[in-house]
Amino acid sequence: MELHREYFTADEERIRGAEGLVSLPLMGIACLAREAGLSVEIESDYLPKHILLGSWAGEFEA
Repeated sequence: MELHREYFTADEERIRGAEGLVSLPLMGIACLAREAGLSVEIESDYLPKHILLGSWAGEFEA
């Protein structure tokens, strides 16, 4: 996560870009770990808790 933050805050263009708001590779690994029964105890803006826990599911009509 530190490398993600360093990369996406290295210059003004990256800071303003949406690509760095959430670390999709780390989010994917964390979701797979939770599905396998492992606990993910990292809290970070780069890993939104409600997405990781699935607590947002059903809140929006699709």
